[in-house]
Amino acid sequence: MGYIELNLLEMLGAYGEDKLQAILSRFMCPQNADVENFIQSKAIDFARQRLAMTYLVFSDEASPELAGYFTLANKFVSITGNALSKTLQKRIGKFSQYDEELDRFLVSMPLIAQLSRNFNPSLSASIPGQELLAIAWNYPADKNNRDKRNHQFIFICDICTDSTD
Repeated sequence: MGYIELNLLEMLGAYGEDKLQAILSRFMCPQNADVENFIQSKAIDFARQRLAMTYLVFSDEASPELAGYFTLANKFVSITGNALSKTLQKRIGKFSQYDEELDRFLVSMPLIAQLSRNFNPSLSASIPGQELLAIAWNYPADKNNRDKRNHQFIFICDICTDSTD
């Protein structure tokens, strides 16, 4: 089965908040109430404020169903220069800011802040957790001709899948 991912903010503009909220209200994640609460109560506000961008993953069928979602944000990490070999310092220096005064590298990287399958029992099919993670992992490189440089580092936070994924 194929899947398509749609930007929540673009869906908000195209369909309006009421219709989008109706779609999000059918999302279930009994294993992690915070993940379910985020998509139903916070994702729209976070997207409007550009704090984090949520992408809804739908089954690519005649009647698409919300199979899962992931939320991306930017994460800045400070790495002490003396903790790295000269080779790593040179490599990291290509895509980071170096603070000479504090002897540290400031690295910006994508953060997979939220990721969850939809566990609603009314769904006709479910997306495997590994497939959802692969979609989220490849998303920044696949869209808008972005390069894979951002994938040298990536952070992952809340994930809601079952133990068989």
